[in-house]
Amino acid sequence: ICCAYNDSGAAAFNFIQPLLRRGVDIIHLVHFVQASKDVPFGQKLLESFLPDDIFLDVKREVVVRISQEGGVVGMKSDIEEHARRINATLIVLGTNALGSVNPKTGSLTYNFMSRGLACSTLFINEEHGLEEDDEIRVSTAVTYTSTAMMDFVCQLFRPSRDTVTVIRCSKEGGSSDDSVMLGRYQEMGINKGMRCTGRLIFGKPSIALPEFVTQMKSEILVVPAPAGTGMSPGMKRIFMNNKCPLLMFKDECKKKVEDEDSS
Repeated sequence: ICCAYNDSGAAAFNFIQPLLRRGVDIIHLVHFVQASKDVPFGQKLLESFLPDDIFLDVKREVVVRISQEGGVVGMKSDIEEHARRINATLIVLGTNALGSVNPKTGSLTYNFMSRGLACSTLFINEEHGLEEDDEIRVSTAVTYTSTAMMDFVCQLFRPSRDTVTVIRCSKEGGSSDDSVMLGRYQEMGINKGMRCTGRLIFGKPSIALPEFVTQMKSEILVVPAPAGTGMSPGMKRIFMNNKCPLLMFKDECKKKVEDEDSS
């Protein structure tokens, strides 16, 4: 689900297109309006979002907001509720707050960060873009429980074309367990056809990860989102220090839909 609401939304739509697979992926291009009378405006706006590949499966949807909360707090609730309804695997948001030391407290992105994520979310700055033929350098920060995230990365990015660097951020010196873990995830990526390497780095993740991504000239940083609805101060600092698009993985959106269906 890609949220189309301003120039940042257009940048997000353009960024994600090279990753979409014909006949496999569906992108729901969504614009939210306050009332039914605003639907024609939303439809006209969505018509201006044209895919580079006419064979991509793009579904345009104008959705009337249902949240009782106003402003960006209610918008966040509406986006996540719609993501659950269509069983989305990823929310894509354009933003000008990524990499900002002082993000605006009233911005939609800030509310996603401060209130936590319902499912995996990709934040994209306006100035970032990808081309169809570009190799994408992906830095993926792993923990001991990142198997599902690694599998998600291998499905999202393109085998034999994109490069995945598996990162373990550790205290100075590291441990043999860190090396074993890196080897396991690297092997997992290679077995799925990815060009995959492992790197052990040291320091606070909020500082070391953005510095490593800048050094490697990565196009995307992937990190595990915290469990629950809160967002740790360290994760917020990663968002503020990181300059490239940031994907926060959270494998909970689908589970919530299944739980609701069984209740």
